[in-house]
Amino acid sequence: MKHETFAEALRGTAAPTREVDLLVVGAGFAGMLAAIEARRRGIDDVLVIEKGDDFGGCWRENTYPGVACDIPSHLYSFRRNPSCDWSRTYSPGAEIFAYAQRIAREEGLYERTLFGKTMTSADWDAGSRRWKVRTAEGDLFVARALASATGPLHQVKLPEIPGLDGFAGTAFHSAEWRHDVDLPGKRVVVIGTGASAIQFVPEIAKVAGKVAVIQRSAPYVVPRHDRTIPDWLRWAYRNLPGLRALRRTVHYYLDVELKKGIFTGAGHLRKAATKQALGNIDRSIKDPVLRAKLVPDYEIGCKRVLISDDWYPALARSNVAVETAGVAEVRADRVVLRDGTEIPADVIVFGTGFHVNEALMALPVRGRDGRSLRDAWTAIDGSIGAYFGGTVPGFPNFFLVHGPRTGSGWISALLMIESSVEHFTRVLTEAWGRGIDAIEPRLDAYNELTAELDARVEGMVWNRGGCASWYLDASGRNRLTWPGSHTDFDRRHRAAGLEGYELA
Repeated sequence: MKHETFAEALRGTAAPTREVDLLVVGAGFAGMLAAIEARRRGIDDVLVIEKGDDFGGCWRENTYPGVACDIPSHLYSFRRNPSCDWSRTYSPGAEIFAYAQRIAREEGLYERTLFGKTMTSADWDAGSRRWKVRTAEGDLFVARALASATGPLHQVKLPEIPGLDGFAGTAFHSAEWRHDVDLPGKRVVVIGTGASAIQFVPEIAKVAGKVAVIQRSAPYVVPRHDRTIPDWLRWAYRNLPGLRALRRTVHYYLDVELKKGIFTGAGHLRKAATKQALGNIDRSIKDPVLRAKLVPDYEIGCKRVLISDDWYPALARSNVAVETAGVAEVRADRVVLRDGTEIPADVIVFGTGFHVNEALMALPVRGRDGRSLRDAWTAIDGSIGAYFGGTVPGFPNFFLVHGPRTGSGWISALLMIESSVEHFTRVLTEAWGRGIDAIEPRLDAYNELTAELDARVEGMVWNRGGCASWYLDASGRNRLTWPGSHTDFDRRHRAAGLEGYELA
């Protein structure tokens, strides 16, 4: 659908300086939720800027074969904007992208969004008490409050491999899928076995001549139990809201809250989950040599637990091989492993994930005294952090949407984002309603909460499970995940008020 609006007319062009109450950077689900919740709380002068050409974020950008949600669809939708038309228990990526577009239309976000705008700097001006945000396209936006919703999964991580520049074939990251590259009959080398790889490898294995999967460490993969949602049941969800709410509630407690025990220390749940994951291998992999390669050597939950019904059957195919020696170098037509094995290759696909901690550190945002986020975090304790979902000392009226302490290994990201944006927009509008121009978390409140959460996460499987994961930063600290249930997260964020903030 074409939206000929003020925002559309300015797409990709430099506009005059524009002043707004709230500027949201990023139009993925995090940015959408921030804009929607702000408007519900009375902040009507909201503008969203987005480097891409539509809403949807990672669901707009990730188009690899087999891309789909790994959270049940009825939980991977906004609480106040449910969908009744999911085709499967776990929605395909195209459906989620279409859902984002629909919600953006219904909530009037297209008319409040400028696409083709890449933020290059955001500076707090103490004199005017405003954020001054500039873009690569030459724009200047002046905002009372700034919400950065650029997301943690958008800076692709590519390994440095000797000889890669001399590869004569085609190499690309799964998040930048080359649909112009024909794979039928090709020799494909896949590097990485994370959440994306377990979705696209089964698809490309159906058409490629040979697929070699280079595995650094084996993931835990439990059954997906994905099913088609029949037309009659989708009709019932549309016409019986209570039924839809019941399904969401069942998923919430069975797929979210119950699984908390795998990560927080309940031994019997970890044992049950481990047994389920290892049983998933035994059902599909009969070759004892291959089976040994696929058994993880760390505790379940240390890395993200993956879900799939077709990962192991794909690895058991005659045209698929799993290699564990690691990559030594790339030559013009082959990948050479550290044990000397040479794998002929026409295409290399990287399923190597994203820079998460570093993406937050690198945000071009400068608060009081011109200090960057990186410098501020370095001065505090050297790691990323946030007070209740996304505020940082020294950065007035600034919010990191889906920032530190809003992730988990089992919870729908949308649930966490909803709770954190509800907190931020509530305390911000309360302050503005009392004539307070700016708020930022007190350093003592920030440090107290950080210390509490650090202590809680220390004994959890992410920190002691014996693996290297993207949850941990370079110093080995985990500042990305919330060490508890979503119920606990939501309750704490709802209870927290202005008492932890500096008011000016």
